[in-house]
Amino acid sequence: MKKYILLICSLFFAFGVFSCTNEGREFDTNDGKGIAFVQFVKGSETVAAKPAAYSTEITVTSTTTSESPRTYNLSVSSTSTAIEGTHYTLSSKTVTIPAGQHNGSVTLTTNMDNLTPETVTASFTIESDEAISYGKTMNVSMYLFFEVTWEWLLGTWIWTDYVDGDFDDECEVEITKIDDNTIGIFNIWEAEMTIEAIVDFDNARIAIKPSQPFWNYGGAYGFVYMDAVMGSALSDRSRTEPIIGRCSFDGKITVAPWAPILNDSGYNFQVFMSSSVLTRP
Repeated sequence: MKKYILLICSLFFAFGVFSCTNEGREFDTNDGKGIAFVQFVKGSETVAAKPAAYSTEITVTSTTTSESPRTYNLSVSSTSTAIEGTHYTLSSKTVTIPAGQHNGSVTLTTNMDNLTPETVTASFTIESDEAISYGKTMNVSMYLFFEVTWEWLLGTWIWTDYVDGDFDDECEVEITKIDDNTIGIFNIWEAEMTIEAIVDFDNARIAIKPSQPFWNYGGAYGFVYMDAVMGSALSDRSRTEPIIGRCSFDGKITVAPWAPILNDSGYNFQVFMSSSVLTRP
């Protein structure tokens, strides 16, 4: 099985209040002297690297332009868990903003041979007296991306429910292929019914379609539906959001919280599964 890398670049900003001109690029913060400030430009990025190492740009921006190039040192914070030269390489440890430009970049390339499913993070700072206190740090998180294949996905699984983290019950289910993007999950709660889920190969997960009947309660109540729970209470359930199941290296599909809901009855089970986990028997 191939191993891919999921690279997550996270940048956290806060913004002060400035008086500005030139469409917000030149900040007048020092009695009209127009001092320049520099900071990282990216917000956040989530990319699945295929089929090998992934490269991304670390970009620094200045609030002003200059008639000559400006160079800034890119420092690795002591809080970093990713090791330069082991988990990644940099094209340069200095960022140069060319004359007349606002932005300059260096390239970070991941090393998939030394990455594992455990996340490691490289934290970068800008060495400059001009750097503002906000946007000084950029965090690049890296880990091996798990590739879902049909061979891995199809077949018999054990569906185990947990309520508030405690074991509740389990049953044997069968996952079958419906089309190139859709699977059927048969026999949740031994109900001999099938629900459908979309396979998201790019993000190693399945998305159970919203509000599907999966069990026949019988009598006047009829079918029971699966609703996603988006918060910490049953009232946070949604009839329109899918229920996400995340696939992992340890051979599990971990299903996000969901609730069994009786259709149009005004009654529910007053409980939701804190998670459901599929494992091989």
